[in-house]
Amino acid sequence: MTEMKFSVPDMNCGHCEKRIRGVLTGRLGCQDVVIDLVHKTVSLRGERTFDEVRSALEEIGYTAMA
Repeated sequence: MTEMKFSVPDMNCGHCEKRIRGVLTGRLGCQDVVIDLVHKTVSLRGERTFDEVRSALEEIGYTAMA
């Protein structure tokens, strides 16, 4: 299982957190998703690649950077 951390600069509210958590846990099957709205970061564990996670976040309107 791979651990990843992303900076998501355009994430800023509970709605953003809900959308991001939904796509990461539901669609991608990621685990241990930790979203920090103050620092605008998302940490997770999963079997997906960095590019798969980044692409999924971009599809729902968020920029994700390492």
